[in-house]
Amino acid sequence: QDISNWDVSSGTTFEGMFDYAYAFNQPPLYCKWQSNNAFKNTTPNPCLGSESCGWGQSECFKCVNSPLQFQVKTEGGSLLPYSCEFAAQNKDKFTCSNEGKIATHCPDVCGTCSEYGCSDSEGVFFMGNGKERKCSWLQEMSEGKRIKQCKKPSVAKTCRETCKFCE
Repeated sequence: QDISNWDVSSGTTFEGMFDYAYAFNQPPLYCKWQSNNAFKNTTPNPCLGSESCGWGQSECFKCVNSPLQFQVKTEGGSLLPYSCEFAAQNKDKFTCSNEGKIATHCPDVCGTCSEYGCSDSEGVFFMGNGKERKCSWLQEMSEGKRIKQCKKPSVAKTCRETCKFCE
């Protein structure tokens, strides 16, 4: 959103300004307080559409794995809970293909950030209360309840598209 016409001259404090924010369209690095009391985008963001930045900044878009455990079907057919951290440490035992489920749940581990870094996990995952969920669970909620759930970092990093994690 273009903010160049916003009048913020009466603003004296920015305490609590981002209390209910859970995602931003671009890093604040490219914005600067101007002498005419306006907060303006002074430089086009070179990072939009790419994963790497210049100017010593490590990444514009941070590809994240879900911190929640997910289900994996073993060769014997049973379903077991695993984490992306465990998958990273045991790459010889995991395949990121698995019908896309591990690749969407653990895009950083699987090297699938460009395809799935901003997509919802397609697999079944476990919430802190042990309940099995899929991201479609969020899509069925009212907007207010969905926003409340998406404020939980573990949910936002799992259902990245639904929670607008990359915006």
